[in-house]
Amino acid sequence: MNAFGVRVEIDPSSSENREEGLCMEEPLDTQLPPMVEWCARGAVRVLACHYYLSPDQYEEALQEALIAAWEAYASSPSPHHRVVWRSAWNALRRWWRAERRWQNHTLPLEYPDEQGEWQAFRVVNPDAEAQMEQTMLRAELERLIERLRLTRQERLVLSYLAEGWSQREVARRLGRSQAWVSGCLATIRWRASGIVPCL
Repeated sequence: MNAFGVRVEIDPSSSENREEGLCMEEPLDTQLPPMVEWCARGAVRVLACHYYLSPDQYEEALQEALIAAWEAYASSPSPHHRVVWRSAWNALRRWWRAERRWQNHTLPLEYPDEQGEWQAFRVVNPDAEAQMEQTMLRAELERLIERLRLTRQERLVLSYLAEGWSQREVARRLGRSQAWVSGCLATIRWRASGIVPCL
């Protein structure tokens, strides 16, 4: 956690982070540079001026902006605030597009009744409830896959494995070795562990 109580994850591929021994799974316990905080918070404020953000969305947007700003700051030998801010802003725009796409494909779980009070959405049919849970899980998985920024080959590997193919069959289909498919899955798991810690 940084000084503002936000969990920030670090990209271990940058040389500065490797020297300090930081990795994706560990939260950043030190104070972020003021430029990173300023640029990330400024980008989130601009997004919040244009769109309504719930408190949870605000925190998630701030985390996305802090990660992008930190990556831009750490990757440049002499970072300029415009580059850091633009990096945070572009990350927020990608995040917001994914967030809106996810919201447009999901069913609200609460709705206002005649008196204006919020009521929980209840499904009477168990088959419909199971189908709704599958749809919500699929939407959450699509959102996660978008955030992973997978290559075309990695997407193909995931889609074939989701269809029930074995790693050997996927490797044969793509013209690669089984070790390559295993390495591809390890890379996907590593990226996903930065977003979903339980993986």
